[in-house]
Amino acid sequence: MRLPDDLRWFLATFGGGDFAFQCVFSADPTSHWYLLEQQPDRDPVDFVAFADDGTGNLFGFRVVGGEALEVVHILDHESNEIRPLSGEGFLAFLARTAFSTEA
Repeated sequence: MRLPDDLRWFLATFGGGDFAFQCVFSADPTSHWYLLEQQPDRDPVDFVAFADDGTGNLFGFRVVGGEALEVVHILDHESNEIRPLSGEGFLAFLARTAFSTEA
């Protein structure tokens, strides 16, 4: 699957792990936060996660035709519902959540 350009750029430039108040899943297969090992068990695959909120919910992108869309969504771990956040992409989401204690 193809990830959005801004997430691919971030992972290539900074890698994954803790980034201020947000943890971003890593593209490094030796990392504890390896992106592929952090994915929800969903069939068919319609969501790819890049971060969590520490309470079981996942942040990520809807997947359509093997491509992750640009708008960040949240996967609610209790309802298994995927819903968009405020229409923002990865970098806007990261700027808002990494530098604030209020997500």
